[in-house]
Amino acid sequence: MGGTTDPNVIMNLQNGEVDVVVLNGNRSDQSTWAVYIPMKKHLESMGIVCEMNIESYNHLNNTTMEAQKSIQQEASVDPIASASQEGAVIPQETIENVNSNDNGENETPVDTTQPIEGEGTKDAFAEDGTLKRETEVFDEELERIIADPRYHAAKTPSGRVALDLTAAHKDGVAIVGIEYNRKHGRDQNVTGKSLIEDGAQHPLIVIPVKVALEANIPVARFSNDPHKDDSIGDDALAVMDGHGRANFAFTCAEDKWPQLDAVLPVKNKSNQIDTKKQFKIINENVSKWGGEDYIIPRLFDPSDLRTKLFKHIHELQEKGYKFTAACEWSTFNIGNISKTTINKVATKEEAEKLMKNMEYAERVRRACVSKFGEGDDNLLKTKRFPETVIEIWNDLVRLNGTEEATKTMVEFINSIQPGKAIEITGAKRNKDKDLDKDTVRKQLFKAAYKEFNKTKKS
Repeated sequence: MGGTTDPNVIMNLQNGEVDVVVLNGNRSDQSTWAVYIPMKKHLESMGIVCEMNIESYNHLNNTTMEAQKSIQQEASVDPIASASQEGAVIPQETIENVNSNDNGENETPVDTTQPIEGEGTKDAFAEDGTLKRETEVFDEELERIIADPRYHAAKTPSGRVALDLTAAHKDGVAIVGIEYNRKHGRDQNVTGKSLIEDGAQHPLIVIPVKVALEANIPVARFSNDPHKDDSIGDDALAVMDGHGRANFAFTCAEDKWPQLDAVLPVKNKSNQIDTKKQFKIINENVSKWGGEDYIIPRLFDPSDLRTKLFKHIHELQEKGYKFTAACEWSTFNIGNISKTTINKVATKEEAEKLMKNMEYAERVRRACVSKFGEGDDNLLKTKRFPETVIEIWNDLVRLNGTEEATKTMVEFINSIQPGKAIEITGAKRNKDKDLDKDTVRKQLFKAAYKEFNKTKKS
């Protein structure tokens, strides 16, 4: 299909049914180019050939504007372009991202698309003018950045501003950091390797330097910036989130930067910018992944020799088992499986070593489920009880080997009388002896095993 401005084709673009599109723009209007450049990259990333029809702008502008109004009414999509950019054809897509943090670890990102509540939204800030002036500067800078083609910036359908940070850097926009920020060590190299090999999977968050200074947040050049001794102009961008990624990028040649995209923060529920509050939330309230989270991608990796084990752990977690307990009931090793082990590509020998007790552990666990249940007492679902079971089982393994040890454990558990099982699951803290509930359970279970052992030997 050739290029067209037909309104029906514009709608087909939004439905993914067009392979070539012409963006109409005005050569003399810099803000049109600010939209065109990033939009062209976005469309071409979806396999759509994107052309700029400058000469036909005046003739077709009115028709295209009417088509845009129709799309916005039917699909409720905010235009990426401002009033001076209404000639641009805009796909109905938001910019979506998954995260890879500056430590080389995946993490759940701060959701800066939602209003930030807290002290930054109090009326006192509006009354003394602190946030009012900061917000005014933010709005002014937003319009300037969108209009300046060096920033390669555009508004998303939701109104948020996104930009191609790598292209902006190449076109002379200074990228700096917040002066007081976490220092990166070897993890910066891990981050860099991931950026080069896997790509940046979520955007950095940047703020105009003018806004940072208005909020009394000092900025500084990155330590790896070859121009780190130069002064910082007020047209620079300061990185609020993503210092490790940005600092690594400065170790690369100017024309070899990894592709970095960025977004500007959004306003809080009072429609104000509170940069200090946002910076605090970004750096203090990030929830990092634990080992249980790293298991999820492995469930879909057919090349991982430990998939069966990880699926079993995940299934136990779905039943309410804590991660450490689920690992212990799956490996018959005390403690959880570290995220380093999970993330490492295991050899056949390493996988077999980790999974060698899986069958025996499950046989013993099922005997425990039959005897004690999987109720709200959480006897089996937290780590203390399986650790006690593993201790006894290990002693038996040293005496008779894994198969006989497993048979003996199952036999012992089956022999526990209902009354004793209730006593173990319902154990309470012994205040007189200052023993917690789990310690009391351990004592009762070991005492029952001691009696079983005596009977077995006689």
